[in-house]
Amino acid sequence: MRSTGVFLLAIAALFVPSAMLAEEAAEQKPENSCRSTPVDDGCGELTLPDGAMYFGMFQGARVHGEGIVVFPDNSTLEGDLIDGGDTTRIVSYTLAGGQNISGPYSPPKFNDHCLNPYAFKQLGHARAHYEAVFLFEVDETGHMMSVAIMQPDTSQKFMAITIDQVEKCGFAPATVGGKPVKSISSIRQQFNYN
Repeated sequence: MRSTGVFLLAIAALFVPSAMLAEEAAEQKPENSCRSTPVDDGCGELTLPDGAMYFGMFQGARVHGEGIVVFPDNSTLEGDLIDGGDTTRIVSYTLAGGQNISGPYSPPKFNDHCLNPYAFKQLGHARAHYEAVFLFEVDETGHMMSVAIMQPDTSQKFMAITIDQVEKCGFAPATVGGKPVKSISSIRQQFNYN
């Protein structure tokens, strides 16, 4: 009987961190609440498969504008999180332990020069055009941690090939004040048969 109680206590402990993360993320959520779902344009929310949460602006189903990312370890990235563009925007990155880094933000950059166009040839000639928008969570080393499909293509194979290629190619990590930080990045991937 005692071992059952210990087992149940251990199982319950597994659920506390994720519940605490959701509660703490809710506290980080901006005052002027967005829609509780991802949106193509405007203010919305997104939870990635690993538990990272984004609250903020989207444009064309891509992260674009003021927002906050709460990562699974409770570190946060907050500010103007536009993919690409200049690096004069000042953002704040707070480590889980409370240390704060503020400074110019440079978003993660996808190493697209390494994409293998022959990988997409596996699709055959069923269609002439494939397109989808993906949102990736990227760690301080440029490794892809999690992915959400924002605008899916009808071809599951196309999306799987894209995710595989992105994972192989990796990213140059985002920086705040010149220091590598966790971040998120959106990619619109297209493939056309000519």
